Amino acid sequence: MTQKQKSKLYQEHKKLICKIVFRYSLIYNISFDELLSEAHHIFCKALKSYDPNRDVKFSTYLYKLLNNQLNTFCKQWIKRGYYSLPEGLSIEPEQNVNLLEEEILSSISDKAKYMLEVVQTFDLSEPPKIIKGKLRRFLTTICGWKQAEYYSTLKELKSIKF
Repeated sequence: MTQKQKSKLYQEHKKLICKIVFRYSLIYNISFDELLSEAHHIFCKALKSYDPNRDVKFSTYLYKLLNNQLNTFCKQWIKRGYYSLPEGLSIEPEQNVNLLEEEILSSISDKAKYMLEVVQTFDLSEPPKIIKGKLRRFLTTICGWKQAEYYSTLKELKSIKF
């Protein structure tokens, strides 16, 4: 496989990679950049180990490999002591998602809940600055929020501790 083909394959799957990395960064509270770096290594492994003669699409193969490898990476990250889970959370991400959602949603205002719903409709593979800009313009222009409301709600969401 040539470098150009690899680059094209990466561009086609960049959104999938970012989506999975974003999910794991939220579940385990590990830096997005740290996980993205690991995901790039996993992508390179997938390129080397993928067998096109099998009846599996590359995207399916990559999806499974990313989930398995990132899950293992996050567990090792915790075991090495780089990050400790808050009390009541499990090392298994599936068990954490519902608990975290319930805990977060019960502790934030209705405006913050709405802001989270709006963010979920955006393309999360874009840089955070662009997402923030789109979110601010949408809420202030379309929804009629005042700038102060936007910034106080954003501050509320940033202050959430896991």
